[in-house]
Amino acid sequence: MAMSDWTGQRWLCYNLDKEISFLCRGSLAKNLYRDGFRTIGPLLIRLAKQDQIRGAQLFIKNARWRLPQYTNLDGVRDQYKNNVHLDKNYPLGLLHQLPPEIITMILLAIENVVALACISLTNTALFLEGYPLLMDIAQEAYSWAGDRLICVGSGCNIDDIPQGVFNATEIQQMTLKAPTTMQDDDTADDAAGDNKYSHLYEALEDTKAGIGPPDWISILPSPFELPVESLQVVDPKVRSMLAGLPSSDRFLYGDLRDAMTYGNTGNARQFLLANEERPWVLCNLTTGEYVRASAIANLLEPAVLQDDKQRYRYIYGPNFAERLNVSMGAVARFCWSSDPSFSVAEAYKGDIHRGVWAGHRFEIISLDSIRPLGNGREWKDVSEEVAGEMKALWISEFGAEWRDNL
Repeated sequence: MAMSDWTGQRWLCYNLDKEISFLCRGSLAKNLYRDGFRTIGPLLIRLAKQDQIRGAQLFIKNARWRLPQYTNLDGVRDQYKNNVHLDKNYPLGLLHQLPPEIITMILLAIENVVALACISLTNTALFLEGYPLLMDIAQEAYSWAGDRLICVGSGCNIDDIPQGVFNATEIQQMTLKAPTTMQDDDTADDAAGDNKYSHLYEALEDTKAGIGPPDWISILPSPFELPVESLQVVDPKVRSMLAGLPSSDRFLYGDLRDAMTYGNTGNARQFLLANEERPWVLCNLTTGEYVRASAIANLLEPAVLQDDKQRYRYIYGPNFAERLNVSMGAVARFCWSSDPSFSVAEAYKGDIHRGVWAGHRFEIISLDSIRPLGNGREWKDVSEEVAGEMKALWISEFGAEWRDNL
């Protein structure tokens, strides 16, 4: 078995549109075979409307299971004034006469995300309309669906960049460093020629220095005292209000907050409807190609998949395993370097360092919600081709025991 050299060439992954690097650094083999890319998949998921509605329904179901007192509210209408909990029978007053579309318009007028979350948690009818709005806010802030992604090796020369990925402004920004304040106008042009980057890795690290936030960072602040709770400044009045929530409301708010974290948009993803009739795919929006999640999942030992419930829950959805899931189809094809050395084990005969999808745009979505390409273009299924590449990568590293390391 030919193992990879896990030192050698360094690799760094970037979201070029958000100008941030991934939270994985070091050798390509270390990241590829030891979960270094595990954070990418959830960030590429684009929730369709029916996934959001299903998420709201299951959220309510789980809330009733976790907090049994909710079931005791049915028929006890005289207690509702003192028990403003998430329950379908809680009276809405005149709001119950309004169609859902009007309720949504009212909720859309609420600019404060904490206020929107709290009012959504007061009533099932409000929650069914508010939850999709909250998921839209979280995805707008955190999702990488549709962004250009690339993993660059430290051996990539500055004049060896993927064609059609960078615009003229980005190329100029990465090629030349700005003159320092010590230089005058007469010497600036001469100095610029000496300040060219020699490697793309260095240029990206210098010009796109941001790093993605931790997975647990959420749009919603925590009701508990934590050093860093969200990406927004929390108003003291809001903090005081959250701290005063009853324990049951605090649990519900905490669950909703978890669904809106950077690496978990959502807790949502455990609610996704995935089965043989509604399979999920990784889409390359740049080339119009897609990879079926089931094609990657089926690389696993058949014995692991023999239970019917597991098959429906995992094979057709995007979250089968941390080390090998449909998002890894992008990883195997978005790496770029001029140096072929220290990529993966020498037994692998592919050119993983010349990724045909380097700098392309991706998303993970159910096949029935896939975007139309326009201009008469048709989507192309490259599932078996990509699955074959993934299998070859794992066999080159682990040999006959490759399935044991999935």
